[in-house]
Amino acid sequence: MKIQTLGWLIGFTALVSSTSILACSQAVVACQAGHAGSGFAFAAKYFPVGAPGAACTASGDEIGLETYHPPGGGDDGKQPDFSVPAILAIQTDAMGVLIANKASLPNASIDPDGTNVENKDGTHTLAKHPPYALGPFTAVEPDADGFCIVTAPAPAVQDFPAEAAIAPDPTAMPPDPGAPAVEAETVKYEWSNVKVYATAAAQGTQFSGHVKFTDNACTAEYNVAAVWPSVDCTARDANGSPVLGTDMKAQPVQAACCPTADPLGGRVTGSGINPDFPVSCQQIAQDGTYRCALNISDPTKLPALDPGWDAKVDACKLTAAAP
Repeated sequence: MKIQTLGWLIGFTALVSSTSILACSQAVVACQAGHAGSGFAFAAKYFPVGAPGAACTASGDEIGLETYHPPGGGDDGKQPDFSVPAILAIQTDAMGVLIANKASLPNASIDPDGTNVENKDGTHTLAKHPPYALGPFTAVEPDADGFCIVTAPAPAVQDFPAEAAIAPDPTAMPPDPGAPAVEAETVKYEWSNVKVYATAAAQGTQFSGHVKFTDNACTAEYNVAAVWPSVDCTARDANGSPVLGTDMKAQPVQAACCPTADPLGGRVTGSGINPDFPVSCQQIAQDGTYRCALNISDPTKLPALDPGWDAKVDACKLTAAAP
């Protein structure tokens, strides 16, 4: 990892004036992404490419990214090797929810090749069908525009087998209602041109890419723009349940996306999102609730940077103190 030096240009004698000029540049960071392991995903907005299949339509999702360094470093060669590009894993919340739902069925449908296995000797057998896409960055450090690129990661795939129906058993205590048959289902996310924005000021907290989603015969393609961390901006009651509007749908709270606190207005903290990232409260979560997502129209033109954007948003204006 390189650190650019702090340069001093000092004017003296007749060459320049006696005023000193300070020139400072940001340190170059290693390729990285906002960590799903921290408990936060990216809030991703989907922009349809073509006409998605009706059963495959989605406005967005929460997506977990995680970087891994292959072994090869240290004196024993077993430590992470930071001299080679890191590997990026990408998993959608929708895939995780689908796997959990399939596993919870009485006649659970689980991809037999979909889980990594830890062996008794400490080694691992990697899944043939991982639920996450996986691929290396093209370089250790970002390119001249601040992007870390994964061109074509291996796809996220799950093959759920068909399962026979379970007959009801009225003699059981309590009675067993049985379960309907489960059809076979193959789900795949194929990512390409994934670009993570990583600078000293924004350390892997925006990314874009293209994804092709397939669910059996239904397909959809999207350009994706995402911001980390994912922040819930859904109106909720005291129990944490979404407050429903007259249309019986969840409602947004734009103020939850503001970067600054407004104690007098009841906003104790800011959103925690980089204040230079323009965001708004958008309905992108799989359950119909809202997240703070990038407020952009073209996902191919990241990074989205607009310092002071919140000053133009009424919901973000600070409450004046009483006279």
